[in-house]
Amino acid sequence: MAFRSPLRKFDFFQKTVEDARIKTASGGLITLISSAIVLFVILLEWIQYRKVVVVPEIVVNPSHGERMEINFNVTFAKIPCQLLSVDVLDISGEFQQDVQHSVSKTRLSPEGKVISVDNLLLNDPENDQDPLNTTPEEKTCGDCYGAADFAPVDTPGCCNTCNAVREAYGRANWGIGDVDAFKQCKEEHFKENYEAQKVEGCNLAGQLFVNRMAGNFHIAPGRSSQNGINHIHDTRDFSKEKELHDMSHTIHHLSFGPPLDPSIAKENPLDNMVKKTNIPDYRYEYFIKCVSHQFIPLKAGTGIIDTNRYAVTQHERPIHGGPEEKLPSHINHRGGVPGLWFHIDISPMRVIHRQIQGNTLGGFLTNVLSLLGGCVTLAAFIDRSLYEVKKLKKT
Repeated sequence: MAFRSPLRKFDFFQKTVEDARIKTASGGLITLISSAIVLFVILLEWIQYRKVVVVPEIVVNPSHGERMEINFNVTFAKIPCQLLSVDVLDISGEFQQDVQHSVSKTRLSPEGKVISVDNLLLNDPENDQDPLNTTPEEKTCGDCYGAADFAPVDTPGCCNTCNAVREAYGRANWGIGDVDAFKQCKEEHFKENYEAQKVEGCNLAGQLFVNRMAGNFHIAPGRSSQNGINHIHDTRDFSKEKELHDMSHTIHHLSFGPPLDPSIAKENPLDNMVKKTNIPDYRYEYFIKCVSHQFIPLKAGTGIIDTNRYAVTQHERPIHGGPEEKLPSHINHRGGVPGLWFHIDISPMRVIHRQIQGNTLGGFLTNVLSLLGGCVTLAAFIDRSLYEVKKLKKT
């Protein structure tokens, strides 16, 4: 057609006559090699396009008033369960005393074998009735021996078990002499059971829910109490049998919040930490810096994971003070309660891990087309060079 004739002068893709084309063996080899390279690189681009990558970013943590979950699993080889308590303190003044509702205690034999789980009280765990009750209908109010004002909340003014009496005395900051002086303890054979359990070990595992602020939680011997700003542990029972106990322990697990996605999950710094000592009056302190982490998955239907990661430094010392064993020039101060103390500090920053596609569809197509153009141009250049070299050799 006539309108096509003016367009011919813009044609950069000039054609040659089929008879004028020359095919060579080197050209065929270059074509096969370049085709293989193109297919391989296209495959890599496809894999990159389908790949899900995690992009981190750091922002100021906008959350306020959140609670934080602490997951722990710790074993003491030479301290029985009835001597250990788990307490939580924070800078706001909140005090969780001897947390039990979310913590399981497993009694261990001296050889490390499991004796029983959650047998926390020295009275019979199979019997939930008060020992002073003759029938479920006829309940008797047990004597608190002067500590009625500090009786358990569920039985105000009454201490119906040995454990209730001991808790009331702990809240009143009163010492306990001979537990057989309490009728409840004598009927529950508290002293006999204590003697039988004093050579055992203990595994503590569970969860704590704390305010997201600086504070500490600790596992220490003796019943705890709070006297103003002073946190006190009654360690007399522990001190009576010092030759049987020490603070050797294994931290099987310690984390703050749910686990992250496996693609970015890392082992927690204190997992499988083993500490050995033959000193009963020994204090291990772990100083933990918690940073909020948020994982945002690519799929909209999958939930966002809010958790925490932490870094830790540690210090240990005997509570009677004196020079450090490894560094004698450093003198430890005297005082404190033996046990494991986890001091928590909260970072104001949040790390967000966001899943994104490795490449967009437009990016994938652009890369493929660029690759094709580049490979064809390079292959044509190499082929032409080889052809010209052969012509020169013939002449």
